[in-house]
Amino acid sequence: MAKKTLSKTNIFILILILVVVLGNFLIVTIINEKQMFELSKELEAQAKILYEKKEYKKSMDFYKKALKNYNNLTLYKIFANDDIKRIEQILKTDENFIKLSKGYIYFNGRWVSEDELRALLREKEELINNIHIILKTAKFFEDISSLENDIKVYEDGIKLIDESKFKEDPDIKNLRKQIETKLYDLYIKTGERYLNLGELEKGIRNFEKALAIKDSYELRNKLSNLYIKLAEKLVQQKNYNKALDIVIKAKKLGIRTAEIDKKMKEIVAKLHPEKIGDVEDPSVYFFLSKKAFENKNYQKASAMCEKAVSLGKKEREVFLLCGKSFYHTGEYEKSLQYLSNIPDEDRDVQILKGLNLYKLGKYKEAITYLEKYTDNNEVKEALYRSYKNLGISLIEENPDEAAEYLNKALSLKKDLEIQKLLGDINYGKKSFSKAYTYYQKVLKDPNLRKEVLNKYIRTAKILGDHYFKNNEIRRALSFYLEYLRFKPRDIEILNRVGDIYKKLGNKKAAISYYEKIMNLNKKYFQKNVADKLLNLRLEMGDIYFADGDYEKAIYHYKKALVFSDSERLAEKLAKAYIKMGDRYLKSKNYEKALDYYIKGISLKPSLGVNIEKNLGETYIGVGKILYKRGNYNKAIKYLNKAERFLKGNFDIYYYRGMSHLKLNDTDKAIKDLEKAVDLKSDLYETMLILAKLHLKKGNIDKAERYIDDLIFAKKFLPEVYLLKGDIFLSRGDIENAFKFYIKAEDSGNNSGELYYKIAKIYFKKGNSLKTVSYATKAVKKGFKEKDVFYIRGLSYYKLKDYKNAIKDFTSYIKIDPENPEVYFLRGKLYYEHGDFSKGDYGKAISDIKKAIALGHKEAEEYLKKIETKE
Repeated sequence: MAKKTLSKTNIFILILILVVVLGNFLIVTIINEKQMFELSKELEAQAKILYEKKEYKKSMDFYKKALKNYNNLTLYKIFANDDIKRIEQILKTDENFIKLSKGYIYFNGRWVSEDELRALLREKEELINNIHIILKTAKFFEDISSLENDIKVYEDGIKLIDESKFKEDPDIKNLRKQIETKLYDLYIKTGERYLNLGELEKGIRNFEKALAIKDSYELRNKLSNLYIKLAEKLVQQKNYNKALDIVIKAKKLGIRTAEIDKKMKEIVAKLHPEKIGDVEDPSVYFFLSKKAFENKNYQKASAMCEKAVSLGKKEREVFLLCGKSFYHTGEYEKSLQYLSNIPDEDRDVQILKGLNLYKLGKYKEAITYLEKYTDNNEVKEALYRSYKNLGISLIEENPDEAAEYLNKALSLKKDLEIQKLLGDINYGKKSFSKAYTYYQKVLKDPNLRKEVLNKYIRTAKILGDHYFKNNEIRRALSFYLEYLRFKPRDIEILNRVGDIYKKLGNKKAAISYYEKIMNLNKKYFQKNVADKLLNLRLEMGDIYFADGDYEKAIYHYKKALVFSDSERLAEKLAKAYIKMGDRYLKSKNYEKALDYYIKGISLKPSLGVNIEKNLGETYIGVGKILYKRGNYNKAIKYLNKAERFLKGNFDIYYYRGMSHLKLNDTDKAIKDLEKAVDLKSDLYETMLILAKLHLKKGNIDKAERYIDDLIFAKKFLPEVYLLKGDIFLSRGDIENAFKFYIKAEDSGNNSGELYYKIAKIYFKKGNSLKTVSYATKAVKKGFKEKDVFYIRGLSYYKLKDYKNAIKDFTSYIKIDPENPEVYFLRGKLYYEHGDFSKGDYGKAISDIKKAIALGHKEAEEYLKKIETKE
C-alpha cells in the first residue's frame, strides 16, 4: 500500500519538474524573441536613418537583416507580421533599392552604372587637379590689386566646385574648405585695407563674405559697427531706404540690438511707409506703427503693429501699441486680445482695458478698471458715461442704486440731464427739497426745462407752504418768490408774500405785491388788500418826509390819493411839493423848483403867501435859463412874472434888457439895461452895449457919456477909443478922430475897420504912402469892402505904382461892377501905362466903353481923343 502511494508521488514530482523545465524554456524563448524583435525594430530604424542620408546600400542591408530576424521569430512572429509585410513591400517597390538590385551604384547623388562611375571618377580627378592648380595660382602679395586678384582666383575655384557634379563629394568638400580658409583670411585682410583707404562699403562687403565663411562674435561686432557707421553716412545723404537696409543687416547680427533699434527708429521716422520695401524685420513695423499712431493714422498703425507681432515682436510695448491702435479703430475686442498678452497690468493697460470694456457696453467691468484713474480726462469721461448709463438702466428696478450711480456720474461732470433724473427720483420719493435743488439747475437747459418745469413749480409751492405753516417765513418767502416767477397771477400767494414782507419790515416790497393784486383782481383787492396798502403808503410817505426825502414822500402820498382824497393828505402832499421846490431852488435848478412850487400852491393855495420871495427868485432863475437857451420871448415872460414878487431886482432888468436886445427891441433894451447899470455901476460891458445902442439911434451925447465913463475906468479901451474917434468923425473933427483912432491902435485894436478908417483919413490928407500902408493892413485883417480897394488904388495911382493900382481897381469891380469911374480909371491905366503886346490896349478900350455905357461923360471925350491919335 505504501509502495503504490510513493509511486504516484514520484510521478507527480516528475510531472512538476517537467512543467518547470518547460516553463523556464518558454520564458527564455520569449525573452530571446523579445530581444530579437526589439533588435529588428532598431535595425529598421537605422535603415531609415541611412536611407535619409542617401546611404542606400547600407540601408538595404539593414532592412534585410531586420526582415531575416522578423522571419526567425516563432512566438513573437505574430506581432511582427505587419513589420515583415512593410519591409518586404519597401524592398520590392522602392526605386533606389530596385536600382541597387540591378547593380547600379549611388555616386554623388545619383545612380550610375559601373562604366558611368569610371567616367565620373576621371572627371572628379580632373576637377581635383584644377583645384590644386587654383590653390597654387594665388600670389599672396599685400597690395589691394593683388588681394582682389587672389580673391577672384579663389572665388572662381569655389564657383568651379559649385557648378560641378561633385560638390557634395567629401574629397571636394575638403578642398572647398581649404579654399574657404584662404578666402576668409583674404576677405579680412582686404576689408581692413579698404577701411584704411576710407572705402567703407567695400570694406563691409569683404567682411560680409568672410562672415559667410566663418561666424565669429568679433567679426559680427566689427561688422555691426561698420553697418551703423555706413547707415549714418547714408542718412546724411538722405538715402533712407538704403540706410534702413543696412541697419536691418546690423540687427540680424544680434549685437547691440537696443542701439540699433534706436537708429532704425530714427531712419523709419524719416521714411514714408509706402517707400519701405518688403522688409521682414518686426522692429521696422513696430516703428512704423508708432509713427502712424503719432500721426493718428490708426488703421495703418494697427496693421503695422499686427505685422510686427506676426514677425515675432512680442514685447509689452508692442502689445500695448496694438491695443491702443485697435482701440482707436473701434476694434475693441481685438484691442482686448492684445492687451491680454501683457502679464503685469500697469496704469496704461488697465485704463485701456477699461476704455475698451466701456466701448463694448460692459460698464460694470469697465468701472473696476477705471475708478482709480479719474485724473485722466478720457477715463473721466468714460467713467462718467458708465455711471450714467448704469444709473439710467436701474431707475425703474432700483431707484436708490440708480441714484448712487447717477451721483457718481454727477461728481465727475455737471450734467443737467443727470440732475433731472435725480430730481425725478427724489420727487417720486417726496424728497421735495432735494428735487427742488436738482430741478433748479435743470431749468438752465431750454430742452429739459419743459420736462421739469411743472414739477419744479409744484415743488416750490409745496416747500413754501411747508415753511409758512412752520412760521419759517424767510425760507417760505424764497420758495414763494420762485413760484411766482412762473405763476405771477396767483393772488393768494401774492397776498401771502406781501404779508411776509410787511412782517419783515420791508414796506416797499409789500406795497409792490399788494399793487400787483390791485391790477389783477379789483374785487379781491378791495376786500382783502386795499386798507393794508393805504396804510403802508401813508407810513412810507411820512417816513420819507421826516427823513427829508420829499421826492419819495410825494410819490407815496400821490399813490395814497388813489384810495383817499382827505384834506389832510392833500396838505401833506402840498408841503412835500414846496419842500422839493425849496431844495431845487437852493441847488439853482429853477425850472424844477418852479414846477414843484406851482404843484404845491395848486393843491393848497394858502401856502403861496409864505413862498413869494422864493417864487420870485425861481421865476428869475427860469428866465435866466431861457435867456441862455436863446428863448428870449419866454425869458421876458418869466422875468415879468418875477417882477410881481420882487421889485428893483438887478437880474430882472439885466436879463430882460439883454433879451430885448437879442430881439432887436432897442428902446426896451436901453430902458432895462440903463436900470441895471444904475443898480450896478461896474457893468462896463453893459455900458459899452448901451454906448453902441445910443450911437445906433443917433443919441451921440448919451453914447459919449458911457464912452467917457469907460475911458475913465480904463475898460475896453481899444474898442472905446474907436467909438470916440467915430463920434469926432461924425462931428467933422478929423484931427480928434485921427487922434483917438491912433489911441485905439496903440491900445491893441488891430481890427480891419480901424485900419480902414485911419487909411481914409490919410487919404483925405493926401498921404498916399500911409494910405496904402493902412489900407493894406485892413485888407490883411479881412476888411475887404470896395472902398478900401478904391482909396488904395487911387493912392497907388498917385504913387505911379500902376500895376497895383490896376489890381485894386479890379478887386473893386469884382465887388461892385456898376461904378463907371473905376472902369474909366482902370481903362486909362491900361492905355497910358499898359503893355499893348500883352493885350492891354484891348483891355483899355473895353474898360472905357464900359464906363461910357454906365454914363461916364469924361470917358466919351477920352475915347475920342485916343481914337483920333490912332
